[in-house]
Amino acid sequence: GNMAQAPVMSVDRLRSLRNSSIDVKWLDKMIEVRELFGMAAEYPLQGVPQTVRVGHVNMPVLYICGLGDHSDLCGRPVFKRSAEYCVGGYRYLQADCGHNVLDCDKSEETDRVERTI
Repeated sequence: GNMAQAPVMSVDRLRSLRNSSIDVKWLDKMIEVRELFGMAAEYPLQGVPQTVRVGHVNMPVLYICGLGDHSDLCGRPVFKRSAEYCVGGYRYLQADCGHNVLDCDKSEETDRVERTI
């Protein structure tokens, strides 16, 4: 496919991550979702790798990620390399928050994200 699909984690697996560096609010939301929907998935539970090259993006791209987000791995150099594929323009912003960059713990950080958008 055009996009990779991450492995599906069970409620027990997610709960086992409570003492890790994962943002607790995000982890609790993931546990809620898994409790609600169970292990049902359209894709194999072990995940699916991306197999199709997407190519260049011709429109402007704004990529905002939270430094405390362990699903997007924000702050890694690879995200800055994305600019090479965004021929219509690319802007990258690291926010001091978790996965939900529109609801950071620090209101001034949420404001900074909203101003950038």
